[in-house]
Amino acid sequence: MAVGGLHTCALTAEGEAWCWGANNAGQAGLPEAATGSCGDPIHGWKCVPRPHAVETTLRFDALVAGAANTCGFTDDGTIHCWGSNAAGQLGTPSSDSCDGLPCSRTPVALPAQPKLRTLALGSAAHVCGLTAGGEAYCWGSNEDGQLGIGTVGGNRDVPTAVAGGVRYRTIAVGGQHTCALSIEGMPWCWGRDILPPGEGGVSLSATPVAIESSPAFTDLITGTWAACGRTATGSVHCWGINANGEMGITPVGLTTRFATPQLMARDPRWVTLAGSSGTFCGLDAAGDTWCWGHGADGELGPVQEYSSAPVLIDGV
Repeated sequence: MAVGGLHTCALTAEGEAWCWGANNAGQAGLPEAATGSCGDPIHGWKCVPRPHAVETTLRFDALVAGAANTCGFTDDGTIHCWGSNAAGQLGTPSSDSCDGLPCSRTPVALPAQPKLRTLALGSAAHVCGLTAGGEAYCWGSNEDGQLGIGTVGGNRDVPTAVAGGVRYRTIAVGGQHTCALSIEGMPWCWGRDILPPGEGGVSLSATPVAIESSPAFTDLITGTWAACGRTATGSVHCWGINANGEMGITPVGLTTRFATPQLMARDPRWVTLAGSSGTFCGLDAAGDTWCWGHGADGELGPVQEYSSAPVLIDGV
């Protein structure tokens, strides 16, 4: 399964993609005629209330989903994407229009080169991927340098090489930034609000910057304001803006910034991490699920605005 901003997709055993939820930008992979209303009186989202097969003969091995787009990997390693293309985030030009903005309601192929083995989609309008050799490519919105290509501004509708020549093992897309782990496990970030403030107090870089004083990480997650990495021993360290407590420490607030990775206050042996936007979650060695950060929409289970300490998710 792949969970996006307001839509969900899943694969059958035969590799057929089925999607449901929001389809205002074609992210559910269905024509406009198949799209109805879910009764949202505020946004009026066009949606598909029940699972439907994506209109394609392609069969996929894996799916990933972002805010308003979806991508699938076929067995020969090619990648096809559908949904919003307003900022070029499909990685190729598209001819459809969704509410007056570029989109594709059917899967369109990414360029054959570079051949990407992983993709990172998030809550923003840019996408990044890695080749088998660890070269990073990004495309989509670049208004804050989040593509890492050395310039700020202007969208890219084809995969463009990230500057610097660092080879990475994993990559994660945040709000207006991107972070990745080098082959050695050291974090690098680019874009806005995830780096120490520079000239004029602005946190922005259009090229990758190494995160100082960091331990080596095995995996990485990033959200709107902050990023966290997990070490081989299971400890988690976070940096960025602790807007909702997503760093797992105090103090909390939009003006609370940490330039170097900070060890979470409660630090069991974490096995996996997940999350996006302002909420992060982890699975500990005992098999329990914990979440922290933004909770105003029920992300933390019991109703609370936020938590800077992990909250046990009952019933998981």
